[in-house]
Amino acid sequence: MQFPSWREKIRQFFEPYGKINENKKVETQKSIPKLAMTQNKHDDTYKDGTIMLFPTNLSSHSEWYLTRESNPKYISTFSTHSSNNTDNKIVRKSEGNISYWNIKSGIITYKSNNENGRSCRLNIFPSTTRQVNDWHAAVKQGYIGNSRDLKNQEITFVGRLHKTIHKHLETSIKIRGGYHHGYAPDQAACIGISVSHISTGHAARRAKELTHPIYEYEELSPRFEFFTQDNVWFGMKVTSWNNNNNEKDSSVTNRCYIDVNPFLPDGSLRNDYRLYSEWIDHGNGEKYKEIVNWAGGVPITVRIDGWDSVDFYALNAREIIVPE
Repeated sequence: MQFPSWREKIRQFFEPYGKINENKKVETQKSIPKLAMTQNKHDDTYKDGTIMLFPTNLSSHSEWYLTRESNPKYISTFSTHSSNNTDNKIVRKSEGNISYWNIKSGIITYKSNNENGRSCRLNIFPSTTRQVNDWHAAVKQGYIGNSRDLKNQEITFVGRLHKTIHKHLETSIKIRGGYHHGYAPDQAACIGISVSHISTGHAARRAKELTHPIYEYEELSPRFEFFTQDNVWFGMKVTSWNNNNNEKDSSVTNRCYIDVNPFLPDGSLRNDYRLYSEWIDHGNGEKYKEIVNWAGGVPITVRIDGWDSVDFYALNAREIIVPE
């Protein structure tokens, strides 16, 4: 799908939010849980200073976050997929009141067309680094790594991208899945929510990959216009929860939130996230009929394709209380 058609789709989507139909605007906003309608004065912040759109489930014993004192190079529950790049160094940098990490993207080959590209993978392991189930077993046991995997979850990435170098310019957060191995294709079993650069022809979309590397994509309707840009900070959150409050509903609600200007002048976080896209997994895809509702995250991956290097200020993942 080319961008001009996306421009028209976004324009159509914006109409209910204009002055023409205020009643529909109010109705749409009511469908978003109260805790997800964040304001600058919201005081529900996580340990790393990022806002919590939904409260932490205190009965969970798994979480992951990058502290200001952390050095990702020495964290056993963090990894990257850029080891084939000799320039792959995680470097601490500062700019004004902001201190962050920078990493060069690694060289990859896309299996869909055998083209070489560049990709940065930021992998975090909230519960375990060892995977015991593929997706077939996860359907029966409810998890892909272990019983402490995240099920209803909120993941945060605050970052900045530098220098476009390939046409695959997509940033996605991949959740509920496992390792991607050619020798064990059914271990991947993840879903992903993504944002893109304006040149790609995509805005918001989701992906499901139960068998690696067979992807199922779906374009989503963005709630406002947003594209990643060179040398511009943004915050991205993905939330996912099971709608199993009754036995007849096994669907999963997956959402993406964006903070287009995450920093205040003093270097603290603005925490002004807005709902950008939503996908409710009913298992009605063309390639996959299964609903990805198991717990997972071996690892949870922030994947940035097509950029030369990536700055990251915040990364976290935690179990949340399901909204009513």
